[in-house]
Amino acid sequence: MKFEVKTGVLARKLGKDFKDEGFIPLQAGIYEISGPEDHGYLAVKISAELTGFIHVEKLEEFVKQQLVVVG
Repeated sequence: MKFEVKTGVLARKLGKDFKDEGFIPLQAGIYEISGPEDHGYLAVKISAELTGFIHVEKLEEFVKQQLVVVG
């Protein structure tokens, strides 16, 4: 599934066992969700080497605020 970021938002950078390692900014553009939900997070392919994570509830907030368009 793809989604479009209309204005910059933050994704999580998570390590092994979903340990929080900070944030990754998502600039305006189109991104792809890679894989199913895991521990409440969706994996977002940012580049070939980098994956960010957005919690499902946070993505829903971004959609309501019209910061992100899914589909």
